Amino acid sequence: MKCYETIILGDQELEVKFDYTPEDPGVYTLPNGDPGYPSCPESIDDIISIKWGNIDVTDLVYEFFYIDQMQFEEMLIEQLKENH
Repeated sequence: MKCYETIILGDQELEVKFDYTPEDPGVYTLPNGDPGYPSCPESIDDIISIKWGNIDVTDLVYEFFYIDQMQFEEMLIEQLKENH
């Protein structure tokens, strides 16, 4: 699902648009007795855009804030948990 979230890095407020898949707890067995399916953790599937005001900084944010994509995605997930 497409999500929008505001995240603060340093003293800058960034608007992030991304695809998010919530956690799926999995099912051990289906109601008809068939085997179920495993759980899947929540994940950020794609960061579509990162904006600072009206400026698209998607390609610059990792270098500017000295953060890698995995750290940024973990911050987004943490922010989602706090806000929803």
